[in-house]
Amino acid sequence: MLLGLCVHILYLSYTPYNVREHDVEGHLGYIKYVATNWRLPDPEPSSGWENFQAPLYYITAAVVYKISGNVGIDYHIVLQVLSLVYFTVLLIFGVLLLQIVCKTKWLFFTSTALLIFWPSGIIDSVRIGNDPMYDMLFVMTMYFLMRWLVDKQNTHFYAAALFAASTMATKLNGVLVLGIFGMFFVSTWLKTKQKRSYLLKIVFFISVVLLASYISLFRLVIAIIQDPHFNILAANASSTITGTSVGNTLHNYVYFDVHTYITQAFTDPWNDIGGRQYFWNFLLKTMLFGEYRFPSADGQFVATLLSILLLQMFVFLLFGLFFVKHHNNVMILWLILSVLSLIYYHHSIPNSNTGDFRFIFPAIIPFIYFYLTGVDFFIVCKLKGIRNFGCILAYLFILGTCFFFIISQGQQFKIIIFWIAFAAPIALFFYTEKQKIGAELAPIHVPGTSRERREGMRVLQKIPENHQSSESKYAGGF
Repeated sequence: MLLGLCVHILYLSYTPYNVREHDVEGHLGYIKYVATNWRLPDPEPSSGWENFQAPLYYITAAVVYKISGNVGIDYHIVLQVLSLVYFTVLLIFGVLLLQIVCKTKWLFFTSTALLIFWPSGIIDSVRIGNDPMYDMLFVMTMYFLMRWLVDKQNTHFYAAALFAASTMATKLNGVLVLGIFGMFFVSTWLKTKQKRSYLLKIVFFISVVLLASYISLFRLVIAIIQDPHFNILAANASSTITGTSVGNTLHNYVYFDVHTYITQAFTDPWNDIGGRQYFWNFLLKTMLFGEYRFPSADGQFVATLLSILLLQMFVFLLFGLFFVKHHNNVMILWLILSVLSLIYYHHSIPNSNTGDFRFIFPAIIPFIYFYLTGVDFFIVCKLKGIRNFGCILAYLFILGTCFFFIISQGQQFKIIIFWIAFAAPIALFFYTEKQKIGAELAPIHVPGTSRERREGMRVLQKIPENHQSSESKYAGGF
């Protein structure tokens, strides 16, 4: 975790607030308006490019903005650090979540490393905007939801409901996590014989959802009444569609241009040469580097290698999703609904930038989980060589990411990093093989009573009583 944060801080040290940003002046205008007037602005794009956004992030950022002004610190840096703080909390809860679902130490530590060193996460972690706070609240919601489903502790339920509502109050995309939470809450309620005990939970959940809806939607509803052409999903979409509009046919969603994906290191929302016309090309590229370009030749070379590695990881993901039994149903629903929601958003507003992975960045957690369970699938198939290849992919991806962000610091790092990149995968692989037997049999311990945990697991996964694993109460996930 600390090593990963060092890479995040290193990237922050050479990345000004207006480099690789998304409408930063619009976000700053919103923050300054709230800090100056202590009320929310008119959501019409004419009054501010990002003023239609849900307000929770901008209220917190306005407080930080005022404090930085009072103490004479550059507010741009302070707001970037605020984003990094939010993203760090995301990583902490992401690691805690992976601790719940991972069956073995190898799976847990490799998943954690991939999450911390994921390149688009590093890029997004220092951007001024509402994405880092939204991502943080989303992951916190999923963590407490999983804890509640396993432990049946009321505290976890109320925390999950509160963070789910806060996610929507930060960004309207939060309706996704509200939907996931609501589906499992209703499912659990229907299966219980003590339905009256859920009355207080129902009242609390409905109350926080209504409050979040009021905070997020009231201004937008007024704007729609006054202007029927106002777009509640993205009020500024009408202003960007001329330069970023793409095809919206079935071909754009099912075709994958392999040649462009491999030969073009980065994508571009304004230019077809980067593959923006094809949903999956744009999604996978933004999954790695966002919509941005890094000018150095070394950076482009490493970016191409990372793109090839991701494509191979995606193949293992398919095995993890469709061939491994007894999965975590929360993770499956999380990943599938995230992708479907992005397809819906992109289809509703056919601009290239509406297919950006940043809108569903928290889905990187189930992506990593299913990729690595797909790697482990080949142990069952007695294809150890393929499994080892999948492990090496993960190690190379992590090292490639570190190299990608460090080379921007200058030539003096390159020789050192080259030898690390050459030797570390081999050393890590042999160390993993040496520890594999013990690690695969060692469970990840999460506190809770055995009886409660078994009951919680069966809410999400049908495992016969006589087939419970002796490895761990968590073996097989949810």
